[in-house]
Amino acid sequence: MVEPTVRDVLAFHRVDRAAYEQLLSLGVPPPPARNAVALLMLYALLRRHEEGDGGGAVLPAELAAPYRRPIGPAPATVGDGGCRSLFITFSKGLPLTREEIEEYFTERWGDCLDKVMMEKTPAGEPPTYGRIVFRHAAMATAVLGGEHLVKLVVNGRQLWARKYFPSKASAMA
Repeated sequence: MVEPTVRDVLAFHRVDRAAYEQLLSLGVPPPPARNAVALLMLYALLRRHEEGDGGGAVLPAELAAPYRRPIGPAPATVGDGGCRSLFITFSKGLPLTREEIEEYFTERWGDCLDKVMMEKTPAGEPPTYGRIVFRHAAMATAVLGGEHLVKLVVNGRQLWARKYFPSKASAMA
């Protein structure tokens, strides 16, 4: 296995520090911000190995499996989608669009989303909740950063997120 150089360590530190400071500026408390950055750095290291820049080291399959990008769209099973999902709500009168949510997550965490679903409302009424499905369950966990409920600020508006639990009715559909 090839040891990282000082240059590698400094490059990763610049990236992880910038990510950590960005999370803090968005109002994420320090412990969840540290956890999210650690997960993102692990993801980056695993991607390096997959892309052949890992110095010829073989990454154990069981370690890399949760971070490998599936070929094609992610499976849409209820059980799996539930593990990969967050339930989101917006402040009354300050909704977000699907595009704003997709842009927010893509800018911060890369191509991590499978889909964003919004409440179906009558014409002219803004949605008050939605659901985000990530490509991997680890991303939903990283966004929550060990918390039950997190507040994210998207374009100056609040988005509250928690783990999604499918209802019995939707599980049977």
